[in-house]
Amino acid sequence: MDVIQLENISKKYKETIALENIDLKIESNRIYGLIGVNGAGKSTLVKIITGNIFPTKGSIKLFNKSFSKELIKSREHISATIETPSFYSGLTAEENIRLACIELGIEFGMEQKEIFQQLEIMDSLKKKAKNLSLGTKQKLGLGIAFLKNPDLLILDEPTNGIDPISVSKLRRIFRDFIEKENKTILISSHILTELYEIATDFIFIDKGKIIQVVSKTELTKDLGTSVIGYRDNIEEVYNILKIACPERKYRLKNNTLEVRGIYSKDEELEIIKKLRLNNCKTEIKRDNLETYMIKLVEGDNEELNQI
Repeated sequence: MDVIQLENISKKYKETIALENIDLKIESNRIYGLIGVNGAGKSTLVKIITGNIFPTKGSIKLFNKSFSKELIKSREHISATIETPSFYSGLTAEENIRLACIELGIEFGMEQKEIFQQLEIMDSLKKKAKNLSLGTKQKLGLGIAFLKNPDLLILDEPTNGIDPISVSKLRRIFRDFIEKENKTILISSHILTELYEIATDFIFIDKGKIIQVVSKTELTKDLGTSVIGYRDNIEEVYNILKIACPERKYRLKNNTLEVRGIYSKDEELEIIKKLRLNNCKTEIKRDNLETYMIKLVEGDNEELNQI
């Protein structure tokens, strides 16, 4: 089922275009990573989905509902933590949870307590919010977002301040949530190494436009390897390799030659052999989500001349 359908969505603030002609579909049982540099349009996109702001033009469907009253009702099935979670600092963590339950019209019962048990913060519920560590505040905000068992959970930097062991457990919580409950999660984060571990799909946005939506499976196929050679007068080696392997992508800078876009071990070993035969020290660099985003946003120039 399509949880979100955006068609031709644009948002303009006076002369500034925040979003331009966005088309996007988000399906259930998936964890989407929303990726972009600061100012790319991530927050604007999320705020349009949650109804905090309205688009300048375009149409939006949530859970296949598109009319105004239906959208208002549909947004009751969404929980979102946008930017830093905020609490009443003078109240305890539990009092903040109970206030959230009152606002949602639900009891703070066993089902709700189980969320905080999974997040391992039951021992901190009697502490005032102002005395909680950053990681515990983050878990408290996540727990509150889960309270009403939403069909769509939207999170901004959910692992910020959380220790590695807790992050690993959080991944399992997210996966169980989408698999057992037929739910969807949309995560905006700059911590790309962690986002790669969590997400099933990635949405890349830049300058207010969606530039790619790709599954983790497909993206992983496109992650290649680069072999880097170092020596003086590296231009000589570059000229030799350009003749021997003209199909390769090269990046030349100072005394460094990077041979890019290698997708098999045999190719990797062949390039290493050629570099070492020309008295180069070598290093291997694996692509990851960060390098993939940079290439997608900034382009993957075939050559960068000596400077």
